[in-house]
Amino acid sequence: MRDPNDCEIVNLGRCHRDEDLTMAEKKKLAGPDLARGVSLAKLIDGGMLQGHAGGEPVLVARRGSSCFAIGAMCTHYGAPLAAGLIVGDTVRCPWHHACFS
Repeated sequence: MRDPNDCEIVNLGRCHRDEDLTMAEKKKLAGPDLARGVSLAKLIDGGMLQGHAGGEPVLVARRGSSCFAIGAMCTHYGAPLAAGLIVGDTVRCPWHHACFS
């Protein structure tokens, strides 16, 4: 059995490494269609919401009354940024803490 601390992605109790995922799995669209809009009530201050727009995964983060949108996947390793942290006005990658804003 693999050590869960050795995982790069943990999903429903299964451990996966980035190289084990297909491109379709990495780019899986989830959440609301953000091009249609979304209620601010679904996005609390300091929160993130993963959705999609134009066939691409998008992450929306809220700070106070402002919302910011970035690509939902880390451009370095493909990590899901929704699993990361908001620090100041940046989203940090959950795998290697790269900053996105």
